[in-house]
Amino acid sequence: MKPEQLDIQSVMGQQYFDVAGMVLSQQLPALLELIDPDKLLYASDTPYTPTPVVLDLANRLEITDLLSQPMKQKMFNQNARKLFSL
Repeated sequence: MKPEQLDIQSVMGQQYFDVAGMVLSQQLPALLELIDPDKLLYASDTPYTPTPVVLDLANRLEITDLLSQPMKQKMFNQNARKLFSL
């Protein structure tokens, strides 16, 4: 491996992360320590989770204090639009 591949913060900073699963209360805070919130996406693929659970998890993300309202707007909409040129 190249030295730049061993720098976890550098590698993580280049990746996008889908947070449609159970990311509260441990994964999301950890991600926010390592990455730019502009790299968070919500439901960027087809969910494997049953619809009622997806709706519950989305609601939890909507009401969490871990993300500001502008960060939530980016995560739920704007980041994907930018990434996929929509």
